[in-house]
Amino acid sequence: MRVLLVGPDHEDNLSIRYLSAALRAKGHVAELCRYNSADDHDAVIAESAGYDVVGLSMCFQSRAREFFALADGLRAAGCPMIVMGGHYATCEADELVRNHKSIDVIVVHEGEQTLVELVEAGRDRSAWVTIPGIVYFHKGMVRRTGERRAIEDLDSLAMPDRRGDIHLFAGVPTAYMLGSRGCVARCDYCCIVTLHKMAPGKKYRRRDPENVVAEMAQVYHRRGIRQFIFHDDNFLVPSLRHNHERIDAYERALERHGMTDIGFTIKCRPPDAERSVFDRLKGLGLLRVFFGIESASEAGLTSIGRDQTVEESEKALAMTRELDISSQYTMMMFHPDATP
Repeated sequence: MRVLLVGPDHEDNLSIRYLSAALRAKGHVAELCRYNSADDHDAVIAESAGYDVVGLSMCFQSRAREFFALADGLRAAGCPMIVMGGHYATCEADELVRNHKSIDVIVVHEGEQTLVELVEAGRDRSAWVTIPGIVYFHKGMVRRTGERRAIEDLDSLAMPDRRGDIHLFAGVPTAYMLGSRGCVARCDYCCIVTLHKMAPGKKYRRRDPENVVAEMAQVYHRRGIRQFIFHDDNFLVPSLRHNHERIDAYERALERHGMTDIGFTIKCRPPDAERSVFDRLKGLGLLRVFFGIESASEAGLTSIGRDQTVEESEKALAMTRELDISSQYTMMMFHPDATP
């Protein structure tokens, strides 16, 4: 089967790159197509000609209307089968298939196994009932199949499809990475927590550092990548011992693969930003850290279910200043419980 995977590509779209790798590992043809804005609409329609399935990666609700219009355009152009996935599609799957008939089926939660099974079933809806983790509209009703468990062994997945243009960040060839999936926190507002509640199994899983560095080494040696941006929501966990053990493993793997001149960025909860850990990370090449701070008051943190203190945030920012590590962070200025 021939599958076109469509999504934004301002940064490496790891969602569709993992899906492409899964399909190609099973012998299917999979290609990636950029859809960064509505300006790309006609180009995507033209590119879709000759494909059996088009998959749309829609993470953000803010672009929903653009993706619905694209699905309508694909259907009008004769696309045989349109599959949608992503955070927003997962969370609102029933309403989307009920109200947008151009969408044939939505893949809920992680899609590597589900999409392969869907592609192999094709348009035979009688076969869809046996595929866990999908939602579709059939004979006037929304049909939701059984839940598919979260992928526990992330190292079993094929490494993401890295074809295409190399991204530059501050002029440096850059690749985007995932060393884990899910989050250890339970913040009230977060779509990541919501998403990972929707599948049975572990809500937070990590790859073996050797597997992560093997992936980094491929693009380092073959594509000249020298900067890595980790999109893990928790590069570090609430355990000093585990964090040091994981850094030990990264150090060994990086040395084994001959990678010395690299820089990287991580995300981190302020409570997990411990000085001895960051000293070692800077030695490995840490340039920048993205903190989830969200509020500068204890009442604000409590109101959104954020398990941290203002003092922890202040200490984390002060530490990165002392180490000359760039830091960025988010603040939730407005939410339902906020007052002027």
